[in-house]
Amino acid sequence: MNRLTDSSSRHSEETPTGLNFESPFSLQSALKFGLIFLALQIAAVLAQKALGQFGFYAISLLGGLISSASAVASAATLADHGTLSAKVAGTGAVLASVTSALVNLPLVARISRTRQLTIRLTIALGLVSVLGLIGTV
Repeated sequence: MNRLTDSSSRHSEETPTGLNFESPFSLQSALKFGLIFLALQIAAVLAQKALGQFGFYAISLLGGLISSASAVASAATLADHGTLSAKVAGTGAVLASVTSALVNLPLVARISRTRQLTIRLTIALGLVSVLGLIGTV
């Protein structure tokens, strides 16, 4: 048997069945992103009008829990339209990104059950978070 054929048949036997891969560029993914973006945009404008920049920051934190990409895109759009200053939008983007990164800590701790990995990730994400927040000042 040909070596190339033999290795490819072994590979196909080792491939787990039942995995359903979807394109990240599917229409459904784009619609989900768009709906989250729209909801965050509306919430951010309302919160900013009611509570000022701190209302926007609160929505940015919540947005980071759901979709940091949508929260950052919303902040950029609001700054571009003059609804927010670039500084407030940048701070909101950092808050959303940091929140999104920190959400991973309990997931890693629960799934890996490796204390050393959790500690290393906590230190790394803590450092990145602190530096990101310092960068907004």
